Amino acid sequence: MDKKSESQLNPVAVGRRQRAKMMYRRLHKAIRVDDRDIELRLKSMNIFSVVLVILMILIAVILFVMTESNVKDMGKIYGLFHWNSVRNNEAVAAVALAFSYIFSAQTPEATEFLYSPHVHSGGPNNHTDIVQFDEKYFLYTIATMSSGSVNIEKARIKSFNNNLPTLRTKNSLEMEEYYGGKISTRFMSIKEAFRTYSALGQRIVRLVNLSSPAAVYSDFSYWWFMSNGIVRLRDASFLLTKYLFEAFAQYRDLSALEPVYFLIGSLFAMIVGT
Repeated sequence: MDKKSESQLNPVAVGRRQRAKMMYRRLHKAIRVDDRDIELRLKSMNIFSVVLVILMILIAVILFVMTESNVKDMGKIYGLFHWNSVRNNEAVAAVALAFSYIFSAQTPEATEFLYSPHVHSGGPNNHTDIVQFDEKYFLYTIATMSSGSVNIEKARIKSFNNNLPTLRTKNSLEMEEYYGGKISTRFMSIKEAFRTYSALGQRIVRLVNLSSPAAVYSDFSYWWFMSNGIVRLRDASFLLTKYLFEAFAQYRDLSALEPVYFLIGSLFAMIVGT
């Protein structure tokens, strides 16, 4: 029996074959469509992977630069701790040295009591040698303090609040002055206050040399030097140290949190991309 007669005798089998061919064509078409979709997705994943790798490299570079910047600023703060301590110590010592210098210049009869064979080379009766030594030591202390101020003033660090820049540059410190027989107060920045302290210390030396040691006591420079050197400038130095500690802690926390932020961003990008 040929195929034609078989199809006439078994129409059910013919219908099954036709439906099977139709299903096969649909399945083949669906497979081709899925293949194209998978291929496009694989290409997209490849592109996304390359972009993600490049992005991760950029993030790593940015994180490195930011961390290095934070470390440098923290190093500057360490330096400011040192110079602030030096400046404060020299400022407090200058008060005692000023007393000693003026007293030795004003009291030649006390030369033998002021003489120290390990310090003075001119002998126990050489009053000029003792006064010159005290003067040089006093000026050296003032110069060291000024050097510390210069190193503090030229340092530039980012602050996360207004406390540190306000103390360093704004007129926020109440200093005591004596003019015309009256005591008054004037607000200064810590930079201006230490500059004034240094300048008035040198003025005291000029008064001793050009006028007389006794004239120093009635001069405004002596009042300013003595009334502000022990308490107000020292308190300002302590306050600067406090604000520097705060800035250092903020840099430390920022350096610890920045990698966490970048890690969260990277994970989010990976999740969104997949």
